[in-house]
Amino acid sequence: TPVPRTLRQRILSAATLGPRSEGVGGKVFAVREGLIEILDQNALADRAIIFSLLTDAGRAGVPLSRRSERTISYIMKHPELPVKNPKVSWAVLRDLLATDYPGIALRPMQRLGLLAGVLPEFARIDSLVVRDFYHRYTVDEHSMRAIEHLQELAAPPDARGNHFQALWKTVERRDLLIFALLLHDVGKAMTAENVNEGSLEALESAAERLQLSATEKEEVRFLIKHQTDMAATVQRRDIFDPGTIATFATTVGTQERLQRLCLFTYADIHAVNPEALTPWKAEMLWQLYSKTANYFSHTLDSDRLHASDERTLLEQIRENIGDGGEQLETFLEGFPRRYMAMHSAAEIAGHFALYRELGKRPIQIVVKTANNANTLTLMTQDRPQLFATLASVLANQGMNIVTADAFANAAGIVLDTFRFTDLQRTLEQKPKAAEQFEQRFVEAIDAGTPMEPRVRAPQGSSKEKAAKGPEIESSIYFDDKASEHSTLLEIVTKDRPGLLYDISSTLVRLGCNIEVALIDTEGQKAIDVFYLTDHGKKLSSMKQESLREMLYLAVEAIKRAS
Repeated sequence: TPVPRTLRQRILSAATLGPRSEGVGGKVFAVREGLIEILDQNALADRAIIFSLLTDAGRAGVPLSRRSERTISYIMKHPELPVKNPKVSWAVLRDLLATDYPGIALRPMQRLGLLAGVLPEFARIDSLVVRDFYHRYTVDEHSMRAIEHLQELAAPPDARGNHFQALWKTVERRDLLIFALLLHDVGKAMTAENVNEGSLEALESAAERLQLSATEKEEVRFLIKHQTDMAATVQRRDIFDPGTIATFATTVGTQERLQRLCLFTYADIHAVNPEALTPWKAEMLWQLYSKTANYFSHTLDSDRLHASDERTLLEQIRENIGDGGEQLETFLEGFPRRYMAMHSAAEIAGHFALYRELGKRPIQIVVKTANNANTLTLMTQDRPQLFATLASVLANQGMNIVTADAFANAAGIVLDTFRFTDLQRTLEQKPKAAEQFEQRFVEAIDAGTPMEPRVRAPQGSSKEKAAKGPEIESSIYFDDKASEHSTLLEIVTKDRPGLLYDISSTLVRLGCNIEVALIDTEGQKAIDVFYLTDHGKKLSSMKQESLREMLYLAVEAIKRAS
């Protein structure tokens, strides 16, 4: 939906338009009660005037009234008013797409049939339904909402958009970004081998008809061809690994492309369904953008933190801890840079408080819960099978792990964070549940062996029910080039209770050390990425093949059970 604006804001914005469209001698429209009303309907027989009016609406963020849309529709169909300037040039469309509020212009264009006339490729996805477990809207509605989510960045409706506001205001060639969003899913209505190829075919025909320059076409082509690259990097790679940033920067090539691709990705994810762009994903998308921008500026951070070099950060943290900060540098020394990027000074101060308590209690656990968003933070000395143990306890308690991170400093102190959902709201509804929950972790870690999960599925579920739903083919992928020091393992499979335990315990049994864990879900699809080492080195090809066989058995367990 368009950005909410007060009547006063609409009138002030509209005042910059004047009471007419560009190139028209008399008054064609006026702004009344924050909406554009038509004054001279006969002038609308000239298509150039209609598009000039729509462009002005997009510039000021002032929508057409329903009566104005009906008037334009009537004039377009009236047999006694011959059409003038029926052909719309790229220069005219480019000005419209480059406005601050392109969705305000494109929505009436779609309803009136003008968009299909200018861009018949887009008409192919009109009301097209693609049935899957993740996308909520028809294909055309998804594209329109993506554009509207960008125009909302003029005044972000929630915190997810705060980082991206400046990008939207300063992006170069905004018209190419919006044009790419209109075409990026057209391939879903075509018979091409995949969606991208179909959308790129549509671009070829549209670019030839509208006479885009070779450079313009190539920039739009880049966005369509690489439309999922940024999301995939966030979800499946360690974005705090310099190697990941270098690889991604090579793909993007320039700062201008990076900015457009970041906005494209933000809008595309946001428009999938209301829950798709979580605050966590928005933050990680911003982190990838900022780190790649730093790479282009030749200021990429080193891999590991040397606390003595971070005077400003140390001062900020000390402001939050008061006395007793003499051990702070020892605590921070050796943490990966990704730890510093992902946590504020106040959060790091909280972690340091746990560190100072390790002498009294060697396992420090904090569970926080609010609005069914739960976080488990654990700090202790590193030990074998720790990650698998934590996953097993969460599975035993019926918790669904959404994301997970693992860090270690130079002294081998581990800080693990799990974000999970409590579908039965046990922690929220029972006063002592959190304390008992924490105690189960302490007992499991002291035992030194992960528990076989007695998975408690939510009420009304069953193995049969879990086996239903969309089929998701499991895939297991290894990459030795994604990191200088680790082997990357990517697992895509159907999500289910206890899945992370099955995976992590398999890794433990084969002697793999988990350096980084990136856990994510899309609907019923689990996307789990691990950076692994074997005695401090990358995994051998033989170890990878053995692990592949064992992991397939683990992730396919529910299919065998059903």
